[in-house]
Amino acid sequence: MQDMTGTVAFVVGGSRGLGADLASALHRAGARTVSISREAAPTEPPWEQELLDAADPLAVERLFEAWSPRLGDRNVLVNCAGARYNVPLADSEPAAWKECVESSLLTTYLMTRGFVRASAGRGGTILNMASIHAEAAAPGRSAYAAAKAAVVQFTAIAAVELAPLGLRVNCIAPGFIATEASSEMIAAGKLDGAGIERRTPLGRLGDPQDVTRAALFLLSEESGFMTGETIRVDGGWLRHAEV
Repeated sequence: MQDMTGTVAFVVGGSRGLGADLASALHRAGARTVSISREAAPTEPPWEQELLDAADPLAVERLFEAWSPRLGDRNVLVNCAGARYNVPLADSEPAAWKECVESSLLTTYLMTRGFVRASAGRGGTILNMASIHAEAAAPGRSAYAAAKAAVVQFTAIAAVELAPLGLRVNCIAPGFIATEASSEMIAAGKLDGAGIERRTPLGRLGDPQDVTRAALFLLSEESGFMTGETIRVDGGWLRHAEV
């Protein structure tokens, strides 16, 4: 990872999971890293935390009003938020379905909008987090998958709009990653870990570092001629046609 000293890096959903792993990497690279989440991290991190709901327009506006004078010449935004709601359509509740969509899509929109306004012509990069479920159709994931598919298209449109402002926008679509949450689901029998490994050409679940390494590439100038792209990090799972 290139030296990011002088960069301010906002990581939405940076208190846990993939977001926390990426926040740690950005902090180690020298960025002034700010984790944004509704709840504090389980243990106090060495980077800064802002506790707010990124789906609240007024809270996001206040955040960027406060941070705009502190931004560097090049800054970073990572939209990692997203809650799951795995319920069959017929059994789903509209309020919970809407909340799931907003946790991924509305937060990405509001944070991107606020970041662009605060940047005021300063360059930088934006990274959004989608999922292989943006393309794969799995029962019970209508809210989550629809939201992540929308994030992919939002990324493409934002990339075209923001390129003249010196801002690049890309996206990662992780597959099955061995986070604390997925490990708990496998242990509880809610996720077939052995089945996922069997279907994945590379023969394992992903490690959070697999996603972080791809994210750091997209956030760095090593990917300086890439924008509007969605990169899958899934060990080949989505490409594998079981016949």
